[in-house]
Parts: sequence; C-alpha cells; structure tokens
Amino acid sequence: MGENAELVVIKNAGHALNIEKPKVLFKNLKSFLFESSAPTTTKQESHSNGNKQD
Repeated sequence: MGENAELVVIKNAGHALNIEKPKVLFKNLKSFLFESSAPTTTKQESHSNGNKQD
C-alpha cells in the first residue's frame, strides 16, 4: 500500500459502523473501491481448480 494508504477515522462510531454511520461508510467505501488510483484489469483469473469465475 505504501504511499497509497489512507487512514479514515469516523467519529462517534463503534463496531457496527454500517448501522451507526451508513452514509459516511458508503461515501468512504465508494471512494476506496471506485476512485482509487490502482490499475484495473479485465482479465479473468483462474482458480486452483482451473475453472474461470465471472
């Protein structure tokens, strides 16, 4: 992760973050998943049994 790592602290939330602060969680999760600078790939990876999974 190195320089791409980011710490997000959501105040006044405990272990049930998805129930306590769902909008804040979604905003940060969306940012992590879709707005990251990590390269994306369209290649399907084979699993240990040799079958490809969609």
